[in-house]
Amino acid sequence: MQAKLLRVLEEGEVERVGGDKPIKVNVRVLVATHRNLEDLVKQNSFRSDLFHRIYVFPLTLLPCASALKIFPASSRISARQVAAQNGGKRRSSRRSHR
Repeated sequence: MQAKLLRVLEEGEVERVGGDKPIKVNVRVLVATHRNLEDLVKQNSFRSDLFHRIYVFPLTLLPCASALKIFPASSRISARQVAAQNGGKRRSSRRSHR
C-alpha cells in the first residue's frame, strides 16, 4: 500500500483494480496517524521516501477531550499561519452579530 501511495504522490497516477493503464490524477493528501512515523522509519516498518513526501506540514493535535475546548481558537491561528506561509490573505469566517 505504501508503494501505491508513493506512486500517486510522485507520478500523479493511479491504476484501477483490474485496469490495464494508469489514470492521471491531481490530488492533495492529508495523512493522520496516532503512530510515530519517524520511529517506524528507523525500524524499517515505514518507507523513508514516503515519509519525506507526507511529512511536509506536520500538526500535532491534542486528545479529543482537550481539543474540543481550544479548537476554535487554534483553528484560527493555524489558518493565519498557513495563509502567511502561502502569501495569501485569510478571509474572516466570523459572521456579524445582529
